[in-house]
Amino acid sequence: MGKPHKHADLIKAWADGAEIQCHCEDYGWIDTSYPEWCEFNNYRIKPKEQKKLNIPWELIKPEFTQAAMDENGEVFVYTQEEISFIATISFIATGRYWCFNDLDDGKYTNISESLTIDTDGIDWKESLTQRPEGEQQ
Repeated sequence: MGKPHKHADLIKAWADGAEIQCHCEDYGWIDTSYPEWCEFNNYRIKPKEQKKLNIPWELIKPEFTQAAMDENGEVFVYTQEEISFIATISFIATGRYWCFNDLDDGKYTNISESLTIDTDGIDWKESLTQRPEGEQQ
């Protein structure tokens, strides 16, 4: 018996109704209804939409422009300045936390202590949420 096609598992999943995406160098992952299954292309099953944090921005001071959940399920809001520092130092360096619990400089705050935020089904690593445009007080 010959060697299976490089994309055999994906071809079978597509035949069973899975949505397939192809990776394009210029555009990233794009949906494709009729994949060509070229050996030199990369394909994947289209990921399910990630659930996002539903932040009540109208209750939060306008200087806080982003929110994220840590690995313990706590939700924090951040100023733009702080999230840039944290994303660079903490998240990328350790891959564990969006925030430092020992900082107390007013650039971030734990909103889990005062608001109920639904975090079920949210991957903390993908939880970074931007305040929508026009949502400033």
